[in-house]
Amino acid sequence: MLKEIILFVFSVFLVYGIYALLILKSKKRLEAYKTSAEMKLLESKYHVDIKNMEFYSLARMVLMVNTLDICISAAVASLVAHWLLKFVVGFIVLVIMIVISYTLLSKYLKKRGKM
Repeated sequence: MLKEIILFVFSVFLVYGIYALLILKSKKRLEAYKTSAEMKLLESKYHVDIKNMEFYSLARMVLMVNTLDICISAAVASLVAHWLLKFVVGFIVLVIMIVISYTLLSKYLKKRGKM
């Protein structure tokens, strides 16, 4: 059990680190991230006004949500023995995690925007 927890924490740091290096450290990529699928989803489906927010901190929040989604779905999928079933379980958990996490993120951002 401790081994899985350590692996999960390590994977969170690794995935977030890679995300941060690829997106947050490059002004060109950060600018392109404004039109990414995540930002479009927050604007269209969840009606979050991202134009009135400081984009760098918003991008960090979205990247952390994406990191947790990926790592949690991978951790749950690793509990399954068969490789094909791992893929299916991981995909289903990932879709569920995306819906839940973006719903919670949008509620947080709306509440934060009203303050």
